[in-house]
Amino acid sequence: AIAAVLALAAGLTFLMRAREGAVVSRCESVVWNDGGQAVRVGDRLASGRTVAILSGLAELSFSSGVTVLLEGPAGLRITGGKSAVLDHGRLVARVTDPRGKGFVIDGPSGRVVDLGTAFGVSVEPSGEMEVHVLEGSVNATSNANRESVVELHRDEAMRLGRDGAERMAADGGAFVTDLPPMPGRSPGSE
Repeated sequence: AIAAVLALAAGLTFLMRAREGAVVSRCESVVWNDGGQAVRVGDRLASGRTVAILSGLAELSFSSGVTVLLEGPAGLRITGGKSAVLDHGRLVARVTDPRGKGFVIDGPSGRVVDLGTAFGVSVEPSGEMEVHVLEGSVNATSNANRESVVELHRDEAMRLGRDGAERMAADGGAFVTDLPPMPGRSPGSE
């Protein structure tokens, strides 16, 4: 009986971890750069999976209710239902579900933690990152100074680099925030 309970617990743990991650919810003109492995709308991306696109837009729906719009060229590694690593490129994260609060985007130069918001992150080839808050607020931390956490609010931005962090002028227009409407559907309809 104990062995059966342990096997059931292990199975449930495996299933819960398998559900963590994201699902490809929509794509627009995507050219994938994934070593020949086909990725389609509806595919589940488990923790540890990298999404690499050469061009186009891919919308990912995380198990925590967070939606990420990835703009190619970009590489994003899923690290859980509430976290990912942006290796290069641009994304916009929308956290509208309370389960998603605390969503984390890590990058080569720092970390961005959601506080209930929408924000854009870009990672340049040099590894420097920018975070632009579109709505709400985030905490931003530079890898150069992990003890210094800066809270940014709507229309604020920060550059995170090898030498630390510095505030900069926000440019929400630098990010694609929505996919175009689907043919035959009016904007906002499902």
